[in-house]
Amino acid sequence: MSKRISFLLAVVLSLLTLVSVSTSEAFDLEAFDAKEVEQIRKFTPDVKRDGDTLYLRLKSGSYSALTNSNECSSWDTCTVYWFVDYFEDVGLYFVFIGYYEGAEYLMVFDKSGKEYLAPALPRISLDGKRVVAVSADETGYGANGVFVWRLEDEKLVSELSYEPEEYALYEFVAWEDNNTVRLTKFERSREGLCPENGFMTVPVIMKFEKEGWGFYDDLSAAVCGDIQGALAKKEYEQLRKFSEYVEKKDNDLQLLLKDGSYKTLPFIYGCQGLEPCGPYRFLDYSMDAGFYLTSIGYDVPYEYVMVSDKTGKEYRVHFSPEIAPDRKRVIALPTGEGMRWNGVFIWRFEEDRLVSELSYKPGEYAVYKFVKWKDSNTVLLSKFTRSDVSFCPKAYYYMTVPVTLELYKGRWEFHEDLSAEAVECDAE
Repeated sequence: MSKRISFLLAVVLSLLTLVSVSTSEAFDLEAFDAKEVEQIRKFTPDVKRDGDTLYLRLKSGSYSALTNSNECSSWDTCTVYWFVDYFEDVGLYFVFIGYYEGAEYLMVFDKSGKEYLAPALPRISLDGKRVVAVSADETGYGANGVFVWRLEDEKLVSELSYEPEEYALYEFVAWEDNNTVRLTKFERSREGLCPENGFMTVPVIMKFEKEGWGFYDDLSAAVCGDIQGALAKKEYEQLRKFSEYVEKKDNDLQLLLKDGSYKTLPFIYGCQGLEPCGPYRFLDYSMDAGFYLTSIGYDVPYEYVMVSDKTGKEYRVHFSPEIAPDRKRVIALPTGEGMRWNGVFIWRFEEDRLVSELSYKPGEYAVYKFVKWKDSNTVLLSKFTRSDVSFCPKAYYYMTVPVTLELYKGRWEFHEDLSAEAVECDAE
């Protein structure tokens, strides 16, 4: 077996461990390789690979080198590195490490070259000051639990290292704000909620408070069994409704195009970096707009994808979109998933295309949420941001501001209502 094949095999085996997929499933090894090439090309010359060695450029101009150990016939001689992403604004590289069994992620500072390990893909808070890694590991090869670090002077300072004593598998959903993380927890049923199933999935809010990080389970929203089952049931109902146009075959989603052919959205195996993986799920079909709406992800939708029913072209919209009353535009307001997906995005339907009209990512901390389309050229939003002492007393840290987003002379303009009656102060 060549070194290159050993490297690919080790990575695939490690990814299988992460996503709990049977080794009998088919994998596209070239796709794994191509993804790293694509990421390296995006960040050249800061990242480069020479054979088995991955190089990360530091601010001094020197490189930090990570070299694969490709002898994967034994557990103690198999370590492979795969570049995932570079967050220059916070100064961190993310690298996937695959072992003989199990995997970890390496976080490398671009100034000092200091390295820190995480048991799962790290997720950066909206303000870039914290990192959370949520690991659902039943294999025993890695840590199982929730881990939070604070970025402080080229260091990662541990704020939380929680490994549940009882059976519980946590999954990351999103950073709600800089002090709040949304999770799900798969656990044995309790409180008499799921006596017939034995297991349940519970939404969890994790908040940073004076005493540290606290966990708050929402038992009122518990789902018996796993969320996958609930999502599958909802999708099944939609598939029946649109059975003339959409069908599922061997985990692949097939969408009927206007020319009679099918657009196939395949199950994506192996969660590499920040790219979505898992099953595509059918959500809806807007015939008048000419687009299918789908999502991709395991326990929660990680990415939303709109697909033209004429060309089959895919458009990532990052969050569940809201269509304007005249059916000519669509808006999406992602509020989490690290730093890159927070903002306001608007596209215009133009024949069989989505044309971007607005791609706004706030420079300062701000989380926008959709309220409603007031009319086809006006959107009402809310903005959660740091408080201003001119509006809120010093005891309040954040405030919520009503925002009107209006299309004026071909441009989208934000108008904030900073009146005393409109602004809500929040101490959390």
